[in-house]
Amino acid sequence: MELEFLERSPERVRFVLSGVSAGFANSLRRAMIAEVPKLAIDEVEIHENSSLLYDEQLALRLALIPLKVSPSDLRNFVPAEECECGGEGCEKCEAKLRLEAVSPETEGSITVYSRDLESLDSRVRVAYENIPIVKLFSKAREVGTFRDIARQRISLVAKARLGTGKKHAKWQPVTACGFKNMPKIEISDACNGCGLCVDACPRNILSVERGVAVVSAAVNECSLCRLCEDACEEQRRFVSPPLKTLSCFSLRATALSPLMKSLRLLQE
Repeated sequence: MELEFLERSPERVRFVLSGVSAGFANSLRRAMIAEVPKLAIDEVEIHENSSLLYDEQLALRLALIPLKVSPSDLRNFVPAEECECGGEGCEKCEAKLRLEAVSPETEGSITVYSRDLESLDSRVRVAYENIPIVKLFSKAREVGTFRDIARQRISLVAKARLGTGKKHAKWQPVTACGFKNMPKIEISDACNGCGLCVDACPRNILSVERGVAVVSAAVNECSLCRLCEDACEEQRRFVSPPLKTLSCFSLRATALSPLMKSLRLLQE
């Protein structure tokens, strides 16, 4: 078994896994989704909520906001059910975030974003600051000769705990995770360089050089759509999986650090 990274960024990883069966590759995909631990908001204490969202809707939106924590700090967290405090809540099993927001003093509205969540634990912060949570409105109202502004408010404390995706989707460390067979493109010596396959390719990985079609980009960009094969009048080129299993993985992660550690161990 061999693992080769094609792309590594703070939010995305692509790699090729070779020498394994499709069943093993799918097991790895499922493990990355459901078995890698992640910190997520699990409980919300709502002190005031006069927004248009029910308390349950607000809590669900907060739970799906990705949180960022360093690998070293993540190792210090334990699941609440395994903690010495018995799940009561302590620094080993829980991190708190606070949200205080109010609509404008004049008529209008504001949007509350994930950046408005104030972490009460220096180890934890939101991963993305521009996720909208709720809109708060201020409306004028009149009672007799008295006129004032009705304002909406939110005041809450959110508790983040460690969990895995098999328990709830909020603990999935990836937003998208999939794999495909590594494409194998073969072009016959009989190719006349007509260029029909080049025009048909949606990924622009083919070109015509010296009168014949060639692969001009990374072959892993091929989506195996076979449009090039259908466009070829003489069927002089084709796309087929290789004899040995090569799986090209692509995933977008909200908690990349624990995933990368697992992949490096697998690579070794």
